[in-house]
Amino acid sequence: MKINTIKNILFVLSVLFTSIIYSQTTISGKVSDDSGEPLPGVNILVQGSQTGTVSDFDGNYSIEVSSKVTLEFSYIGFETQTVNIDGQTTINITMESSYESMDEVVVIGYGSQKRKDVTGAVTSINNDVLKDRPITNIEMALQGQATGLSVSSTGGQPGAATKMNIRGISSVSGSSQPLIVIDGFPLSEVSTSGGGNLEGFSSQMSGFSYINPDDIASIEVLKDASATAIYGNRGANGVIMITTKKGKNKGESGITFNSYLGISEMNKRIDVMNFNDYAKYEQTTTPNNRLFTAPDGTPYTFDDGEAMNLDWQDKIYRTGFTQNYSLSLQGRSDKTNYAISTSYNQNESVLIETNFQKFTSRISLDHEFSKLLTAGGSLTYSNMVNKGVPTDGREGTAAGIVIGALSRNPFKMTNDTQARFRRAGVPQQQIDNFLAGDFSNPDNVAENTALDKNINRTITNLYVNFKFLDWLSFKSTFGLDIYNLKDQQYYSSQTPWGSLNNGVGVAANINARNLISENYFTFSKAIDKHSLNLVTGFSYQKNINEYNRTEGRNFQNEILGYNSLQGAAEFLAESSADELVMQSYLARANYSYDDRFLATVSFRRDGTSRFINDKWGNFYSGAFAWNVH
Repeated sequence: MKINTIKNILFVLSVLFTSIIYSQTTISGKVSDDSGEPLPGVNILVQGSQTGTVSDFDGNYSIEVSSKVTLEFSYIGFETQTVNIDGQTTINITMESSYESMDEVVVIGYGSQKRKDVTGAVTSINNDVLKDRPITNIEMALQGQATGLSVSSTGGQPGAATKMNIRGISSVSGSSQPLIVIDGFPLSEVSTSGGGNLEGFSSQMSGFSYINPDDIASIEVLKDASATAIYGNRGANGVIMITTKKGKNKGESGITFNSYLGISEMNKRIDVMNFNDYAKYEQTTTPNNRLFTAPDGTPYTFDDGEAMNLDWQDKIYRTGFTQNYSLSLQGRSDKTNYAISTSYNQNESVLIETNFQKFTSRISLDHEFSKLLTAGGSLTYSNMVNKGVPTDGREGTAAGIVIGALSRNPFKMTNDTQARFRRAGVPQQQIDNFLAGDFSNPDNVAENTALDKNINRTITNLYVNFKFLDWLSFKSTFGLDIYNLKDQQYYSSQTPWGSLNNGVGVAANINARNLISENYFTFSKAIDKHSLNLVTGFSYQKNINEYNRTEGRNFQNEILGYNSLQGAAEFLAESSADELVMQSYLARANYSYDDRFLATVSFRRDGTSRFINDKWGNFYSGAFAWNVH
């Protein structure tokens, strides 16, 4: 994302650091390797920000930045370089090979590999991108960090869901979200909205929101078929693998506390018509609008139009406030590895009537009982409370406040404004007609709409590992994900949607349980220049989802809002329950000769209860690579 775009949206003043935005400068150049060949796909990032770009096929790049920043150049297999601009406009970089990074261990599905042995497209992101940054969810930190990964927000509210695509959109009607795997536990997609054709008002929340960024050790993005085929059809959109932190080095323990406070403001507003311009526009394009043109076609003259003017962006935006506190304890002994953490995050965004709060707690424990047996697990709990407002719209009857602030006529019909309309010659009847349908002004929609969510999620992940021989092991894992959503919405009779129904109240609940058991053998053997790694196993997963929703309309008393649905004259109710079972067989073989010639073959057979016929599907992949060294 370009810095000028960021300036249009938001800048954050933190107690820990201050960002000063200077004049814009375009920096261009070429990136080459140590032999002079151009390097495509090099990540170029403004240090300490999310602004970045990548080099093209010929190694060329161009980026618009502030005049006093530091650029960071990174690429797999090469040393990361940083360059201070210092007034330069052309910066050519020669990347130096990094042999240490090629020996770096990369987490892949059902195991790990040295980077030099990976045949698939895998991008690693370490936790440096998460440090000292005021982020509500992880996707914000992933923007610009991996080539081929597109991240965009679905709403401007804190904690709003994001659209993530790896190498483009893979489905026209289905989901293109990648599979998320945390410490080997594949997460199922869960809804964060009560629905009922009101999703536009009550936007989805991010599936990443429940994770504490300070708990993350590394992130791997698996992009191509070779890397993702081991997950079958669920990996068709790519896979994002998250590894959480364990204990420190042997014999060490430590307590870490992180916090930040910050304020945020809209740095620049979108230019919209003022009252005088709007009046002339209406008189020219809509002469039948009796607020601005008399019945005989004479335009009304407003001598004090500036006093009547209102930019609705001034009404919906405020100074936002963010605070975050994170405490962790980590340690390791000869046999035991443990990590405990807890965090609290609050984000009152620049949008009025919004407030996002998140509490997380996590404990992780691993113990080596003997050279044969190691066991452990983790327990993660999170609670999110979100108060939101409509930001988009539906069918003209429910414009969100952001869209409304840009499209709304630039005045508010207060008593003072009414008097000025009358002095211009506008009959009171025309003013009353306008007021009778004036429910859609943005601050009115925000103040008279309640969109409240409360989400609780608990994930338990246990494992036992038997190492029979140095080259043969067996691992069995069991995971349970318990999810609960309470979604409450109320649209008073003073809002566009509520005015059509004399108030609309919604109470919805979603309860989901996801159980997964995975069991697999790993064979790893090296003989002379030959190296072979085999993985084969079985997976069982069961999802249970329960949904109920009650909508009440036509309220005689609206004081209690969604807490008094029994006071509605009309009711709409719906409920559902479904159960999905998936069984899978998987296998993968990695072969290496002399650390130069690499081959990978993967196979997965998935069976699902969702289909009556043809329940089983097979997924294959193969890849070959040659290390030049």
